[in-house]
Amino acid sequence: MRFANPLWLLLLPILWGALWWSGKFLLGVTPARKRFVILMRSVVIALLVFALAGIQAVKVHRRVCTIFVVDASDSVSEPARQKARDFIAQAIKNARHDDIAGVILFGRDPIVEIQPTRLQNLPNFTAAPDKSATDIAAALRLAMALFPEGYSRRIVLLSDGNETHGDAMSVASVARTEGIPIDVVPLQTAEKRQEVIVTDVLLPSEAKVGQPFPIRVIAEATTASSGVLRVDKDGIPVKEVAVNLSPGKNSITTSLRVDKPGISRFRFVLDIAPDTDPRNNLGMGLVSVKGKPKVLLAEGQPDPTGALLKALRANDLEVIRVSEGGLPARPEEWQQFDAVIFSDYPAWAMSDQQMRVVRSIVRDTGIGFLMVGGEQSFLPGGYYGTPIAEVLPVDLDVRQRKVYPAATIVIIMDTSGSMAVMEGGVQKVHLAAQAAIETLKMLRPIDRFGVIVSGTGTDWLAPIQPAKNAPKIIEQISRIYAGGGGIYCRPSLELAAKAVVAEATRVRHIIMLADTDDCDEQEGCFEIAAQLRRLGVTLTVVGFGRPDGIHAPFCQQLARIGGGNYYVARSARDLPKLFTADVSIMTRSAIEEGAFIPKVVGDDEMLRGVDWRRTPPLLAYCLTSDKPLARTLMRTDKDDPLLATWQFGLGTSTAFTSDAKPRWARQWVQWSDFATFWANVVRSALRRATQTRYSVTTQVRQGEAIIELEAFTPEGEPINLLQPKVVIATPSGESRSLVLQQEGLGRYRGRVPVNETGVYLVTVHEQDETGKPRVHTTGFAVPYPTEYRFTRTNMPLLERIAELTGGKVNPEPSEVFKLPPQPSSSVTDIWHLCVALALMLFLVDIAMRRLALGVPEVVAALVRRLAEVWKRITARQPVPAAETGSRLLSVKQKVRQRTTATAPVNPSRSAEPSETSPKPIKQPTSGQVIQTTSRLLEVKRKRRSGS
Repeated sequence: MRFANPLWLLLLPILWGALWWSGKFLLGVTPARKRFVILMRSVVIALLVFALAGIQAVKVHRRVCTIFVVDASDSVSEPARQKARDFIAQAIKNARHDDIAGVILFGRDPIVEIQPTRLQNLPNFTAAPDKSATDIAAALRLAMALFPEGYSRRIVLLSDGNETHGDAMSVASVARTEGIPIDVVPLQTAEKRQEVIVTDVLLPSEAKVGQPFPIRVIAEATTASSGVLRVDKDGIPVKEVAVNLSPGKNSITTSLRVDKPGISRFRFVLDIAPDTDPRNNLGMGLVSVKGKPKVLLAEGQPDPTGALLKALRANDLEVIRVSEGGLPARPEEWQQFDAVIFSDYPAWAMSDQQMRVVRSIVRDTGIGFLMVGGEQSFLPGGYYGTPIAEVLPVDLDVRQRKVYPAATIVIIMDTSGSMAVMEGGVQKVHLAAQAAIETLKMLRPIDRFGVIVSGTGTDWLAPIQPAKNAPKIIEQISRIYAGGGGIYCRPSLELAAKAVVAEATRVRHIIMLADTDDCDEQEGCFEIAAQLRRLGVTLTVVGFGRPDGIHAPFCQQLARIGGGNYYVARSARDLPKLFTADVSIMTRSAIEEGAFIPKVVGDDEMLRGVDWRRTPPLLAYCLTSDKPLARTLMRTDKDDPLLATWQFGLGTSTAFTSDAKPRWARQWVQWSDFATFWANVVRSALRRATQTRYSVTTQVRQGEAIIELEAFTPEGEPINLLQPKVVIATPSGESRSLVLQQEGLGRYRGRVPVNETGVYLVTVHEQDETGKPRVHTTGFAVPYPTEYRFTRTNMPLLERIAELTGGKVNPEPSEVFKLPPQPSSSVTDIWHLCVALALMLFLVDIAMRRLALGVPEVVAALVRRLAEVWKRITARQPVPAAETGSRLLSVKQKVRQRTTATAPVNPSRSAEPSETSPKPIKQPTSGQVIQTTSRLLEVKRKRRSGS
């Protein structure tokens, strides 16, 4: 029992004293009644004061719930994991019948393996947490949230204590506040008797071209070892250093240099023996080297004249030209460039990851982006719905804004067994279905669309219908699955041809997706394609599999005869790009042909220095639409965008919808201002470097990157009251924004979670005097998960957790279900019961004072009332059936006699008996009564059974 507001109890002696003093004024009652009334009032006052004080009932829980928190990360050895299982199994055997237990497995994230319940035996563990990290804090938080009501709480932590994420001590402080002891069972780390670990790499963040700079590699060894330190720059080996390590920490010092400007990634690999785990022998670092602007020019089909390349190099720009497949793969490799140009470069020449990286480097690091048109750019290049489309300052959804004839699109999709193969965790058939859905989304409501599947058979998955039924069609396509057999070319084409020929739209097009190694029933396909072509129906073939597959020539020939295009998908993820590009081309909604003179409609630095009065014509351009917030500087004769630009994140993105080759720009490449124009366009998109007025350093601790910035004037004075914004680009291409907080004079700090291995790019941006963004990019690397760095159990951390919470280190299995030093309890408010009881006693007090009844009278009345109730209960005894029948007949006879006695008498007929006068009733014998009753009961039973 306890009180929530005990100060109210001070009223008790005061009110009781006042009550005792007022008792002398209670007149007209006997002394015994007066004492009873004062006692009742005292109890009422006490109950009301208890209610004001917030009286509560406290129940101490004698049952125990123990949660076992088991470390399942890679740093724990297999024998230690078995030790943990044995410990839990033995502890469960010592639990009492009303105790319960739960199990949590954790690595990077905790997973509930067993909910708190009564366990007889320990089942096998099935949870599979991410083992590349250890977050003890998250596991303890989950354990504290898992306890049910009505139990005292205990936690048993079975771990090596090597946490890589979170702060276990802060969670232990919360457990101490809540009275939850945490017992710890130390587990051994994975066996690494002879181990070498690269713990850190120290190198400058900036350097000059050709100038050597020092580097230090910090390595920790458990035994003496020797080997070689191999160094590579952006994947190219540059140096090897012989090393001899002694037990403990070692510093390996050497020097490197960079001959070209840009951000270079250096990787350091220790090839050494003896060593148990080579995964932690890796270190990485970034060095930024300043130089003249560097541009990456990506061309799908390289221009043999090199017009754009020559124009840029003539204006003191360093240009690196690549063709399909030559784009950088890693985010840090893009950082050597200040701008990226896609000139007639198709989307299917890039992976989805590369597209996300391009979007990230423009948005988060300020690298400029320029797309130049061509037959494999913009819509015809397959960029519809891609991450690159988000970067562009023009809209590729032109079919929704232009007037074109209605089109009918039919897709023949291979659903054979080969389409069940997984690619990136998704079946190929589902990626193909997504390509069909993306194609549908780019159609207008007046267009028509259908899908045929060919696998175990050939049939319509979504019959031809208006594209405005998109939700229904998407639902039908989503039901697709891979079966067996192969694609049946002839039956599929016949089924599609029969339906497409009957369509009344002007544009009719078929896309057939086929395996280049498995095309069945090819006979007659060429004839069908030729006939369709004569009827105005075009056919495109998209092959997946090997480009040199045994049926690739058939697919290519079929597309040529059908008047369509032939594509080979390097990956099933390229299908949406290929489908949308083909539909844009074949429905004539991607390229506008015809000579025109460009119109200058805006004013910008990139347009200055050019004589626009003598502008030669362009012959074609890729159709696009205006995008909100973008600036259109040049337009075509039909007012479509020709040159547009906008700010995308930290970078500038520009689009020129015609080309820069002697195809559409045949006369432009001979124009005297051609080089000036393109130099202006590219320079306006270059990444703007910031003034060197601050330095950025990063450290990785406990799964977080600590970013520190120091800002000073050229005179060395600290710059205060800034709010530096930092953008962190992760290895996967995602980005996170962070505003650093000031922690000292000119010093700012922030933290960001780090969950991936690889290179992280850190970009600090600000605005110059004109309001344009300026950026400063650096980076840091996480070469391998921190989980692989530990060689011993972290006993100090485990001991501090146990000591802080009142737990034990290495407890006996029989002790983990004992009541904790401070057993938990449940508290129930009972003040409302005190108020109710006080009200009842107050009514009794009134009755005792107002009614002239003594206690003996009241007791006697209660006794009499109870006796009457008992008598009624005992009087209700069952009556036998024979007695009941006799009583009924007796009552009936009395009623007849009463009726006869009260009937009028006729004097004229009183002498002789009347025929209607009642006859004397003959009394039945007891046997007759029983027999009659039995018959009545028998008839009653029959009627009940019949009903």
